[in-house]
Amino acid sequence: MQPAAAVNPEELLALLSEITGNPRDSIRGDGLLTELPGWDSLAILEVMVRLDETYGVMLSPDSFESCTRVDELIQSVMHEIGAARQ
Repeated sequence: MQPAAAVNPEELLALLSEITGNPRDSIRGDGLLTELPGWDSLAILEVMVRLDETYGVMLSPDSFESCTRVDELIQSVMHEIGAARQ
C-alpha cells in the first residue's frame, strides 16, 4: 500500500484508464463518467477494490453515485485518502 501523501490525480487517472481500457489521454477531468466507455457497475467495483488494496481507502457506492464527472471522482478519492491519513 502506498502512503497517501504519494498519491496524485495522475495516478488515479491511470487507474481509470487501466480499468476501463481507455487510453489515458482520452480521459478528461471534465468528462462525464457515464460517457466514459467501459464505465459500468463492474468498473465501479474494480475501482473500489483497487483503491482499498492500493491506498487503504474505501469509497461508498453513494460516493460514486454523487460523482458525475471524472474530476469529481478524483476529488472524492483524494478527500478520502486525506481523511484516512488523519
